[in-house]
Amino acid sequence: MSSRETAPKIDADSPISVRNQLLTILADEIKNGRYKPGQRFPSERALAEKFSISRTSVRETVAQMIAQRALVRVNGRGTFVAERSSTTDLALDHARQLGFWISERVFHFAQPGYNQILSGFTEICHATGCRLRFHPVKDAGDPDLQDASRTGQLDGSIIVGGLSLDVIEKLRQFRRPLILVDLLNSTDDVFVSIDYSSGTRSAMDHLFELGHQSVGFIGFPNSAKYIAYWQSLQSRGLPYRPQHVEFLDSSDLLPGMLAGYRAMQKLLARSTRPTAFLVTNDHAALGAIEALGIASLEVPKDVSVIGYDDLGRGATSLTTVRTDLVEVGRIAARTLLSWVQTEEPPERETSVPVELVIRSSTASPLTDQKPDLVLESSG
Repeated sequence: MSSRETAPKIDADSPISVRNQLLTILADEIKNGRYKPGQRFPSERALAEKFSISRTSVRETVAQMIAQRALVRVNGRGTFVAERSSTTDLALDHARQLGFWISERVFHFAQPGYNQILSGFTEICHATGCRLRFHPVKDAGDPDLQDASRTGQLDGSIIVGGLSLDVIEKLRQFRRPLILVDLLNSTDDVFVSIDYSSGTRSAMDHLFELGHQSVGFIGFPNSAKYIAYWQSLQSRGLPYRPQHVEFLDSSDLLPGMLAGYRAMQKLLARSTRPTAFLVTNDHAALGAIEALGIASLEVPKDVSVIGYDDLGRGATSLTTVRTDLVEVGRIAARTLLSWVQTEEPPERETSVPVELVIRSSTASPLTDQKPDLVLESSG
């Protein structure tokens, strides 16, 4: 019988998620010597074709294997099987297991930022000998969520990025230490927050000092960024204009740059536009700038743009509200591990500071530009 005929397959009808099935198969292949330490690992495309599954499922499984130190990613070269001794494998089998839960949609919307948080969390897990379980969740019925809750394997978890309240409630029922990272929460939760409120106020003050009197917003409703945005307008006695705000739909999120591009297209189709925008993260901001360019509007000459999180620079060097997201992951991991070890709940809130970094995407509005620019009709 050929190796192709005997190769393990993914069962689409199994109650075990595709990601967990693939993880088990690949881990067994490494253990059995199919892939040897130091050997280049197959590409996402090759694995997706081999198992007839989506590249998204492969990407998430590979991310978990990197987090667990089974694989190592080398920039510019690819992904390789890690050099691991049998004693290390044995230690990991008996190590504490910490969960990293995130909405699958939100993860793909802002993957560079959440990868940084995951990196910091992974760093502490490695340093303390903990085993990390990476769980991108679709909804409350996701098999990963059901499996973890039923088996009780995890010693504690953090929740990052857009999980619905019913998913969070299921994890609460798990009765293990649980920490929310940058999420709206109840009075009973322990959480690590990012001080986006003060960062947004600094960003708005910067725009006001440049002379902008009309500022728009692209982001999520009820977020700290949005609340601080409209409160800043209110504190200056400036009107809030709904036509200058475009909310992103967390239930149907596009990847960051495309989401920012589409949102700006909608804003530019309206009768008026502001002279500056706050955009919920740098990748979405770069997409918004792309849409402005196609509309023959220059940044910052015609429109100023501010992003968040300092996720990297495109052709335009972005003014941004910088957050050390790697440190956010470290803080969450240390707080969770201390709770697991001592069984004593930590302080309810730990706030991570931010800073405004001024670059070339913001400038004073044109002197002949009115505060609320009326767009000329092409008809």
